[in-house]
Amino acid sequence: MYSGALLATAARLAWDPSTYTWFRFLAVAQYRVTTAYVLAAGLWLAALVYIAAAAAHRSARTSLHLYSAGVACLAASEVAYGAWMVASLVEWWRSAPEAELARHGIDLLHDIKPALLAVERYADVARPIYAMIEEVEREAPNNVFVIIAFTGVGIILQIVADSDGHDAPPGWRKKANLRMYTILDKIF
Repeated sequence: MYSGALLATAARLAWDPSTYTWFRFLAVAQYRVTTAYVLAAGLWLAALVYIAAAAAHRSARTSLHLYSAGVACLAASEVAYGAWMVASLVEWWRSAPEAELARHGIDLLHDIKPALLAVERYADVARPIYAMIEEVEREAPNNVFVIIAFTGVGIILQIVADSDGHDAPPGWRKKANLRMYTILDKIF
């Protein structure tokens, strides 16, 4: 299911002109890398599901070792992608001409809000647009906190999944990395 979601997202990034036009326009390199990475992660996750299913018909030990290595590669790639994305977007924000356009767009939002309130004739259209702009400005920082919190939870769950079980918290049972990765899939 999660592999399919990643593959569908990759398809939308690649072919849906209405979905990520701004991303394609403003940050071309980041857009291309994101599209490729989401596609590769979806395919990799599908392969991990196949390996987990194969464990029932083959040597479970070999399949679990292969699965664990695959999960480790996926986790490392997520960290590498995230680090690259942060570094490249910081550099983009400092130096890209498109970043200046983005900053102008943000300034435009501040200028357009009073104009929306002044247009009484179109209040039925202007008020909802104004409310959406206000909501975006108010709620956008929350996404950072959610990403940080779930990253921390994911790291903790992965560490517990890879531990030998002796230091596991009460109520935790060490089955296999497969089970914990399934839990991570459900969270993310």
